[in-house]
Amino acid sequence: MTAPARKKLAICLTALFLLAVFMGPGPGMALANRPVAWFGMPALYVWGVGCFLIEAGVVLAAFLFVWRDDHPETRDSKNRDPKTPAA
Repeated sequence: MTAPARKKLAICLTALFLLAVFMGPGPGMALANRPVAWFGMPALYVWGVGCFLIEAGVVLAAFLFVWRDDHPETRDSKNRDPKTPAA
């Protein structure tokens, strides 16, 4: 992934994470706090679990695509056995 694409993805993931954090306990809770059931469970519970799943998905996507080290020289030096001399 190129640096500009990685930066754009990082901005989108940050915005999505902040939206989920804000909507979880804030106005979203007031919207979902009704005596109705979604998928057979209380709406507030589904709302909270959904916000958590969005946040966990953003962290996983950031780990897999944004927080990568694509430089082979640094990757090799991190994975090299410290007992063997450098080539």
